[in-house]
Amino acid sequence: MLTESLPLLFSALSIGIIHTLSGPDHYMPFVALAKAKNWSTTKTLNVVAICGIGHVVGSIVLGLLGVALGWSVSNLEIIEGQRGSIASWFLLIAGVFYAVYGIYTAIQNKPHSHVNTKKSLSFWVVFIIFAFGPCEPLIPLLMYPAAQLNLYLLIAVTLVFATATIGTMLTSVYTLSKGISLVHWHKLERYSHFIGGFTIMMCGAGMVFLGL
Repeated sequence: MLTESLPLLFSALSIGIIHTLSGPDHYMPFVALAKAKNWSTTKTLNVVAICGIGHVVGSIVLGLLGVALGWSVSNLEIIEGQRGSIASWFLLIAGVFYAVYGIYTAIQNKPHSHVNTKKSLSFWVVFIIFAFGPCEPLIPLLMYPAAQLNLYLLIAVTLVFATATIGTMLTSVYTLSKGISLVHWHKLERYSHFIGGFTIMMCGAGMVFLGL
C-alpha cells in the first residue's frame, strides 16, 4: 500500500505546484490588484489565501460527489471544462472593464482613486471568478486513482494538492509583489488601474484563446 500511496502523494505535490505556476491567472491578477489598489502585504496574502481556498474547494466537492455517486471521469471533466470556460470569460470581461476604468482615472489624473461604486474587481468579484475556476488535474489524475485504493489516501492526496496549490499561489504573489515594489512607479502611478486591468485582461485572454 505504501508503494502505491507515495507516488500519488508526490504527484499531488508536484502537480499542485506545476499547475499553479503554469497558469499566470493564479497569481498575476493579485499582483496587479495589490499594486493598483495599494494593498498591504497582509491584505494581499489574505485575499490570495481566501480565493485559493475557493479555487480548490469547488473541484474537491465535485470530485468527492463524483466518487460517491460513481460518476465517470469524462462527465466530471465536461463539468470542469464548463466551469473553466465561465471563469475565463469572467476574468477577461472583468479585466476589460477595469482597464477602461483605468483609462478614465488616468484622464482625470486620479491615481489610486478608490470610488465605492467602481469596485468591479474588488475582493468578491475576484473570489467568485476563482471559485468558478476549476483545478483541472485534481479529479482525473489524483482523486479518482486515490479513491480506488482507500478513503484515507483520497483525503491525503486532496489535502496535499490543495496545500501545494494555495502555498504556491501565496509564494508567487509575495515574491512578485516584493520584486515590483523595488521598481520606481511614480511616473506611472496615474496609470496603475489601467495597468492592473490590462494585466488581468491579458490573463483572461490567455485562458480563453490559448487555454493557459
